[in-house]
Amino acid sequence: AMSGDRSIRRVEDLDSDGNQFAMAKALASGDMRLMQKAGLEAELARLERLYAAHYDDQFAVRRAVQQAEREIAWAQARVPLLEADLAARVATRGEAFSFETERGVITEREKAGAFLLAQLRLAVRNAQDGRWTLGRIGGFAVTLDAANRQRFTEDKVVTDAGLSVTFAHGTVDIAVDQDTKPLGLVARIENLVLRLDGELADTQKTRDEAARRLPAYQARLGVPFRDQALLDEKRNALAELEADLAATSREGEEEAPANDDIPSSGEDEGLNALMDAA
Repeated sequence: AMSGDRSIRRVEDLDSDGNQFAMAKALASGDMRLMQKAGLEAELARLERLYAAHYDDQFAVRRAVQQAEREIAWAQARVPLLEADLAARVATRGEAFSFETERGVITEREKAGAFLLAQLRLAVRNAQDGRWTLGRIGGFAVTLDAANRQRFTEDKVVTDAGLSVTFAHGTVDIAVDQDTKPLGLVARIENLVLRLDGELADTQKTRDEAARRLPAYQARLGVPFRDQALLDEKRNALAELEADLAATSREGEEEAPANDDIPSSGEDEGLNALMDAA
């Protein structure tokens, strides 16, 4: 059985009983070629298991290389977008808070949150369908998305609506439920804006760690099976031995009809008994 990390496989011999039986059978036959065949089969079984473990290791290494390359590519594309977000960010701490709307600027967090919740509930009540930018907080657009869908179990149309913040690196949904309060909603939006520094640091860390792992994986990728030559040698030796045994078997079958006319010792004894009785 193979156990442990798929990239470093350990092979345990499960065929020892079978090999011992084959060897005992070969010994009983008295044909040294059968003993040699049993030994070759046991050695081949061991080498085949090692080869299978090597194949699994190469498969795991290949996947690790691909994963590291994907992480590097993802991070390299994401870092400049996060840096652009940080450059566009506007401070909202304390009295610096402002919510810019088409109707004007709201500087009180509770009023800003109440406005956003009111727009969300209005879209649901009026079964609106579409996407609207409600304003900007911290330099980023706060968007309302609403869509109508048929609820077949109740045979009526319902409206799903939600809020999100649009960044250069992507759009992030804001969790809203029936218990969400105005101040809590604004706090969630501000936390998204404040977390940009951490997002950038985490992305850079992912990129750097993947870049450190990649060379070690690449060095292992494509490494040949160390016992390939021995495996090929044993395969060829077994094939030649089996061909030799098959040839011997055919020769024995061809000689067998010629021996059918020769009376057996049992038949001789029966003939002698009949002659004595006569």
